[in-house]
Amino acid sequence: MGRKDYLLIVLIFLLALSLGGLFALGVKVIGNMWEDKRVEEVQVVETPVAAPSGAEEVLEYYRKKLEEDPEDPKALAGMGDAYFELHEFEKASEFYRKAIERNPRDVDSYNDLGLSLHYLGRSKEGLEMVEKGIKVDPGYQRIWLTKGFILATTGKTREAKEAWQRAYELGPDTDVGRAAQEFLRQLGGVRK
Repeated sequence: MGRKDYLLIVLIFLLALSLGGLFALGVKVIGNMWEDKRVEEVQVVETPVAAPSGAEEVLEYYRKKLEEDPEDPKALAGMGDAYFELHEFEKASEFYRKAIERNPRDVDSYNDLGLSLHYLGRSKEGLEMVEKGIKVDPGYQRIWLTKGFILATTGKTREAKEAWQRAYELGPDTDVGRAAQEFLRQLGGVRK
């Protein structure tokens, strides 16, 4: 696989991650405002009139939540998400670590911590966090997509294919499943 193929994979992943991240961040904020639940727990979300619109507003929202309860794992993860959106991966990783300390079952924070560490040039440590998250919930589709991305960008395409195949199998008709399918297509196909 040539350099152009890797660049295409990175671009597709970043696009999928950005779109998914923005959507997930919006759903988390709205869900927390109305039901005080993480996005994984929210089934139907109604959009409030004054929902925070940008990362700065989201940071302010979660700062206030942390003033009320400095140990709130949902608010800690929300701060991590906002810093991630601002590409402040060091700060994001600090908040994801705190969220995991408060809630070791928070597989989404393991995923996001792994990706933050990867973007900080600490791919090995990032992959270790992803593996810990997989142990918490092997059925969490997005973490398999992230695992494949980290592996592919570090030159481990065979292992990346296996991770993306797993992500695809967990939900071929989801946004994550379609992204995994596209990555697999670039590397030689999806096994049905």
